[in-house]
Amino acid sequence: MSAFVDGYDFDGYVEAPSDPNRKLKLFEPVRFNYRLAGRMEIVKYDAEMDKLSNQKDGAVLQEEKANKFVAEKIKSWDITSKKTGEAVAVNPQNVGQLNQVLFGRLYRILRGTDVCDPDPNGTPAPLDGEDSAKN
Repeated sequence: MSAFVDGYDFDGYVEAPSDPNRKLKLFEPVRFNYRLAGRMEIVKYDAEMDKLSNQKDGAVLQEEKANKFVAEKIKSWDITSKKTGEAVAVNPQNVGQLNQVLFGRLYRILRGTDVCDPDPNGTPAPLDGEDSAKN
């Protein structure tokens, strides 16, 4: 990934933390396509979050804003419903239903403060200059 955030989409992967003694995972691994937030976008977002903290129900409003931020940055994901097996749409309501640990990882990745896990199936590398011209 480049140090310069130029607005191109990237492929990502998040592996769930597990308990090696019990072979349990908090959630299934997630593959997703996303657009990294730029520094100025984050500064404006953080300022808006600060304003919300002073309002009645500020914590709820902040969570709703964070859900919207994640839904806007994630272009697609491979999350499916355990009940129906159908694809789960990327939208603020569904983001609000994500496992807390998964949400936190995605949020930090989108803000550029965390990196994706290596995809065992080989997530394609971020676009290089030649490929990005096609995007």
